[in-house]
Amino acid sequence: MTYKSTKAEKSDLELVLTARESAEGFGKLYQRYFNSIFGYVAARVTNRGDAEDITALTFEKALRSLWTFDEKKASFKTWLYRIATNNISDYYRKTRENTVSIEYAELVTGVNGKGDVEDVQWYQSLLSCMKQLPDRQQSLLTMKFVCGLSNEEIISILGCQRRAYSMRLLRALRALKKVAEKHELFDTIVEGSADA
Repeated sequence: MTYKSTKAEKSDLELVLTARESAEGFGKLYQRYFNSIFGYVAARVTNRGDAEDITALTFEKALRSLWTFDEKKASFKTWLYRIATNNISDYYRKTRENTVSIEYAELVTGVNGKGDVEDVQWYQSLLSCMKQLPDRQQSLLTMKFVCGLSNEEIISILGCQRRAYSMRLLRALRALKKVAEKHELFDTIVEGSADA
C-alpha cells in the first residue's frame, strides 16, 4: 500500500531529511508533535511521570530510527503514533492499571484544552471505562476521540484496511458501551458526550 502525502506531511519530510543531517530538523519535529504525542500517551497512561517517560522514549526511538522512516508507507505523524502505541503496549505488559484518578482526568482534559469540573468528571468516567477494555481497543478509541485523529491517520497507524478499521471501531464502541452500562456509567458518558 503506497501512502500519498499532504502538503503538511511534505513539510515534515523536509524536516526529516534535515534531521538526518542535523539535530535542528529533529528539534522542529519534536516541537511540532510533542503536545499531540504526549496527549495521546497521557490519555492511555494514568501516571504523569510514566506518560512523560513514554513520550521521551517515543522521540528517542524516532530519532534513533529516523533512517528507517519511509514516507511512502506513512506520514511522520502516524509513524510517531505507531512508535508511541508500541511503547504504551510495552508499558502495559509490565504493569496494568485499571483505576483513573481525578488528577489523571485533569491532566487529560488539560492537555485537550478543557478544564472545568464537569469535563474532568466526564473524562474520569470515560477513561475508567476505557481502562477496562483490551489494549488495542483503548488505543483506537483514544486516537479517535481523545486525540481527534482522522480515520485515514488511524488506518495508517494501525496498518489496516478501511473495512477492518470500521469493524474494530464498531467493536470498541460496543465494548465501551457494555462496560459503561455494567458500571452504571453509560448515562454519565452519554450526557458528557452530548455536552462536548
